[in-house]
Amino acid sequence: MIAQWMALCDAHPEWASYESIGKSMRGNDIWLFKIGTPTGGRVMYDGQCHGSEDGGTEILYKFCKWLLESNDPLANHILRYNYHLIVPVLNVDSTARQNMRREYVLENGTIIKVPYGVDLNRNGIYRWGETGSADPNNDYEYRGLYGGSEPETMALHNAMGKYRPDIYVNTHNGGEYMLHYANTPLEEKIKTLKARYEQQYNITNPYPANRGGRGGFLSADATGSWNASGWLWEITTWENLTPTLDEWLSKYYPRAFPVLLAFAEAVEKEPPPNPTQPHNPLSPDV
Repeated sequence: MIAQWMALCDAHPEWASYESIGKSMRGNDIWLFKIGTPTGGRVMYDGQCHGSEDGGTEILYKFCKWLLESNDPLANHILRYNYHLIVPVLNVDSTARQNMRREYVLENGTIIKVPYGVDLNRNGIYRWGETGSADPNNDYEYRGLYGGSEPETMALHNAMGKYRPDIYVNTHNGGEYMLHYANTPLEEKIKTLKARYEQQYNITNPYPANRGGRGGFLSADATGSWNASGWLWEITTWENLTPTLDEWLSKYYPRAFPVLLAFAEAVEKEPPPNPTQPHNPLSPDV
């Protein structure tokens, strides 16, 4: 998947670039892909913070291919007016739910065994401890020794601080709904735009969007630590997963597309005056 993202960006260097934001437990690079104009409104996404939940990763890849390859006037507008920052695979070491943490060694020499790893979406820094389990033997949602104890979590947290997105979206499989962690005019604007695009594209089963969530989640960290509009997006229930990727995209991409458009339009910003050519993504970010 990462190789496909790199190839896509390499084919469009006038609009796209990427960088490693840190290393995983096993020393693998965690990649951030940057698409659009650095001065544009910033929307940041992650995929596969739970390694088995790749629905958001695939939806976002198809969306970015549309941005870069379609030459659709709306896609070109988004490229000019937005900067999309995407970590398609956060848990790069494993396709299991948790990361590859297997033990902590404390300063006094005590070893805490972690047989199943840490749930990265319970390891966020902001109000850590409100969600997840304190039991390192928990096989589903152990939250780690402290907020940001995992290198993957800290890589993402630091990238949020570096790029300061206007909107942050944490994607999952497991449900079919959206939660936002604040309730400001921006969230209401996003929901209004979402409804408008869903009507335009004749979406009869829109994702419900409501305020909710507690600390420890990555989107809560985006809101609490960096003042972004933080969202958790559950794209599908497990029982509704399709047998093939083509079927998945055919079923869920049309439903997700209005949401992606709403996020972009909600924070779009005018490009610099009288640009003579597309931006150079390899130049320092504004």
